[in-house]
Amino acid sequence: MSLATQWARVRFNHNLICISTASGLRRSAYDPQGLDFFLPASCSDEELGQALLSSLEKSRVIRPEELGSFFDLKVSEEFYEAWVGKLLSALGMTRQKAFKGMKLCHASVREGILSLSPTRKERGEAWSGRDIEDEDTISLAKSSTPTVVGSCIRQALERCK
Repeated sequence: MSLATQWARVRFNHNLICISTASGLRRSAYDPQGLDFFLPASCSDEELGQALLSSLEKSRVIRPEELGSFFDLKVSEEFYEAWVGKLLSALGMTRQKAFKGMKLCHASVREGILSLSPTRKERGEAWSGRDIEDEDTISLAKSSTPTVVGSCIRQALERCK
């Protein structure tokens, strides 16, 4: 079985959908060289799907010699804090309020199949896969139309707990 080769994160809260590129090797993290989209929840399925497909196209497989610096805790924290700053600016609210009740789905591509995996909100800025079943993940061809992808994103967000 091959490894995923493209990743992104989809977050939803306060009528804003945020899609961000992630990169890695076997695991992934926010990639500041990727794309960030901040879309109103009222955007069309086509706009939503196109944003995710564009984010995935910017995802990178990190070479083994780069893994240490890409996943370095201090560097990762700096990347994450920069992303949080963009989110707070887009929402215009405090950090605590921005993350309260936020939904998160992981998007990954493996062998042409796009998987949208919902998560469970634990607390603060933490999510897990607890109580998420395999059948909660939505899988579709990455070559699906942006409209189909966008519709599936909305379904996956509804499955978050």
